Order: sequence, then C-alpha cells, then structure tokens
Amino acid sequence: MENNLFNKKLWIARDEAVFEDSNEREYILDYKQDCELLYGELNIFYDKPELGRDNNGNNVWMNARKIATIPSYMFPEIKCEQCAVFVPKEIID
Repeated sequence: MENNLFNKKLWIARDEAVFEDSNEREYILDYKQDCELLYGELNIFYDKPELGRDNNGNNVWMNARKIATIPSYMFPEIKCEQCAVFVPKEIID
C-alpha cells in the first residue's frame, strides 16, 4: 500500500524576534551575540507561508494553514524571517 505522506511537504518558518522591552534585546545582543536570530517563534505549516506584517508591525509568516508552534531551539539553522521545506523520507512502523 502506497502512503500519501511521501508526496507531502511541510514548511518550517521562523518569525521575527520580538522582545518584551529594549533591555531584554540589549542583553541578548551583549551576552549571547547572534542568538537573537533564534528568538523568533518557530511554526510548521501545511502550505508555503508568506512573510508579512502583523498588527504590531512585526514580520511574521502567514497566509498558510498552520499546524503548530514548536520550541524555538529546534532547527537552529532556520534564522529569523527564514523558511525551509521539510519532506518526510520514510515512515517507521
């Protein structure tokens, strides 16, 4: 039996990093250097999302069916405002 999962793609995208206040942002920049790029919310989509602006003026991925938000430390290779395609290769029973 052929599984349709192999014909599907998922998109993983990271929003712009949003900080509570300027002190939090300065702490990140001073002590953790480039880690700011991993602070955006990380989401998984069924469809290819588009980068747009929310009501607060932040860059977020939208116009796609969102599956879930995942922990921001996952997929560190995806930086703020980047999107990557994930294609499942096999199913393990």
